[in-house]
Amino acid sequence: MTWSLYKKKNPVVAVDTHSVLLVGNSHIYFMTGDQRDNIKIGKDLYQNSVNKNYYIMFFGGSTASGFRPNHISQTNAFVNTYSYIKTLPLSTKIIFSFGQVDLDVLYTYKCIRDNKQIHIDTFIDTIIERYSEGLFEIQKIHPNIALFGINPPSMVTIRSILSITGQQDRIDEYKTLPYDFLLETRTEHSCLFNLKLRTFAEKNGIPYTDAWDRVYDNNHSVTKVLKCKYYNREHDDYHICVKNDSDWSSYFWNKVLYDL
Repeated sequence: MTWSLYKKKNPVVAVDTHSVLLVGNSHIYFMTGDQRDNIKIGKDLYQNSVNKNYYIMFFGGSTASGFRPNHISQTNAFVNTYSYIKTLPLSTKIIFSFGQVDLDVLYTYKCIRDNKQIHIDTFIDTIIERYSEGLFEIQKIHPNIALFGINPPSMVTIRSILSITGQQDRIDEYKTLPYDFLLETRTEHSCLFNLKLRTFAEKNGIPYTDAWDRVYDNNHSVTKVLKCKYYNREHDDYHICVKNDSDWSSYFWNKVLYDL
């Protein structure tokens, strides 16, 4: 697997004032910086209090494969996003970031549920095909969109992986399960998703970026892991930690503004 694509250094520059709407799940929400800076102003909508032109719309647990018309879920991410975007000026830059849940949770769950190792290339191709349905529909009403890739997996223990997929009762039989728990393998899967998403974006003229140059540490793992109370869990190793990090916040928002 080629990792060099994610090693480009991006200087932190002065923050611009263009309006930006970031749409995704809890992973991208936690990537925006200190979460205390995000003020809830709607059901799924937050405004960054430091950079007031930045808005975040996030749907916990939402997938890329489910971000499409006629897909019914608890969050109804596509329908709610589509309705809100119709109210925005065309100058608003809308950045979508879905896929982390598909790779970290859905793929694991399906391998264990179906008792077989699902071909990762086919799985990712299907995700992006379904994701594209929603993106193309959004483009019809708002062409100014971009894509933000997923992060490397942050979970390091088998118990965490099984727990997040609701399979924690199978911890004693993990060696016989049809899933490769190795962090290196899971990281390669996430990298492959980003490479395929980048290819899709380039083919369709959609700007793309990700944050691997900051979060990936060459050891097939992330550099920081979130440890906090979230959704009533005592510890959370499922989200990347950028808490109380102003340098990160500047890096992230400038990457969004100037890479896309």
